[in-house]
Amino acid sequence: MMTRDTQHPVKSLSPEVRRQMGSEPMRRFVRSLPPFAVKPDVPTHLRDLLDELDRAEKKASKRRRKTNGGS
Repeated sequence: MMTRDTQHPVKSLSPEVRRQMGSEPMRRFVRSLPPFAVKPDVPTHLRDLLDELDRAEKKASKRRRKTNGGS
């Protein structure tokens, strides 16, 4: 169970989320989820939009790494 740290809620949230996300029950739950994949019968215009989102995410990720001193 999560304890409340009213003095430093942001500092205590991150480790708690990491702890819960790495727990065995959460791992079992995630393994039970069906894998996500774009079906080949997705209309072309929707597939194009998904591709555009992928490109935007990669671009934003590169920008974040560059801003944060990464590669």
